[in-house]
Amino acid sequence: TLPPSPPISHRGLAYSQPSEFIKPIFKCWQNPYSKQNPQGYINLGVAESVLNKDLLVQKIADIRKEHLVDSNTFGYGDFGGSLKMKQAMSAFFQRHMLKVDHELNPDHFLVYAGTNTVLETIGAVICNEDEYLLLDSPYYHALPMDFARRFDVLLESVPLVLKDGQYHVDFETFRTLLTENKKIRGILLVNPHNPTGKLYTEREIQGLLDLCLEFNVHLISDEVYAQSVLDPSKEFKSVYHYVCTEKDAERAKRLEGLVSIIYSASKDWGLNGFRLAFLYTRNQQILASMQSVADMNLVSRDTMLLMENFYSDEEFLQKFIKTNQERLRKMAAKLMAFLDEHSDVIEYVKPDAGMFVYFRTKKRDIDQVKVFDSIMDEGRVMLAQGRFFQDVNTHWYRCCFASMEWEDLELAFNRVIKALQK
Repeated sequence: TLPPSPPISHRGLAYSQPSEFIKPIFKCWQNPYSKQNPQGYINLGVAESVLNKDLLVQKIADIRKEHLVDSNTFGYGDFGGSLKMKQAMSAFFQRHMLKVDHELNPDHFLVYAGTNTVLETIGAVICNEDEYLLLDSPYYHALPMDFARRFDVLLESVPLVLKDGQYHVDFETFRTLLTENKKIRGILLVNPHNPTGKLYTEREIQGLLDLCLEFNVHLISDEVYAQSVLDPSKEFKSVYHYVCTEKDAERAKRLEGLVSIIYSASKDWGLNGFRLAFLYTRNQQILASMQSVADMNLVSRDTMLLMENFYSDEEFLQKFIKTNQERLRKMAAKLMAFLDEHSDVIEYVKPDAGMFVYFRTKKRDIDQVKVFDSIMDEGRVMLAQGRFFQDVNTHWYRCCFASMEWEDLELAFNRVIKALQK
């Protein structure tokens, strides 16, 4: 008999256990729905968009034709991103994120392999072990894993207040926690918000900036859905817009050292598999620290060359943003009209932005886990559960409406309604 293999660490053992959120996703991947497999699972739980694959396939094919692979593709490239990539993103941020007149410094950008690596690293740079970031809840289920899995950065949440069909920031609780918990090192803002689709108002953003100044803590703003605005009466502006347009010079200078922005090619652009994310900050300590470990989070040189050209084409970017918003709005309108027709079993919050609708079952006398199991096992539909988003209220679910065509989305919700009625 062979001796047992040497043991692995406690961390390794913890990593080997998939989260309860991930297990249903594995089921979907192993047995996905298709017309050839009608009993497969329809996955509405993962935030991916397929609505613009026609534009993406054509654009990437065009870039490949014009920019053939050469010997430069085979090297590591620049740790933290190439100069051309940073220049392209500085122009993009100026026009579409910050919406300011003056040019941005490319040296204030870093390029990493995916948003989760940026979140994990900036959390480790800002916080010591067992220190906290403060954020609104409900919040994206993977954030605790992003921050705590390797570096033990903890999250403490403040529930958003739902009133008259809109979510609002609870500033009083933010202030109380910042006063009482001296281990809070920053506020994490997700704007547009995941899972509710909320766009934060200028008053709310300024209020959070005020708290960061008062308590001298960082503000990390995750803005990966910035170009996916659904409500045409509303406009997204990055937190850094308010830093750049601040008239009080002393306040503006202090804010420059507190605010960091995260963006990605995954959500607005439907390029999840490219693993490309961006950090923008003027805090030199954060830049230096994250630059020094950028070799651990490298984007492939081939992807970098491709996306340098992708984000340098302003005409294409404008066309894509316009088309993407039109298609998202059309899908969201269809889904909300469907939900309105079934208002006896479902209520929802109208999203301002993003690619999901956050809804709640009206019949709540059955345990929410049993309700989910019924939707999953009998309806063969996977939804993201609000309990994993740390929602203080029960029976909430997030569905992504951009991950399939309307025919399949309608089929999925007919299955959901049938399971709920049963």
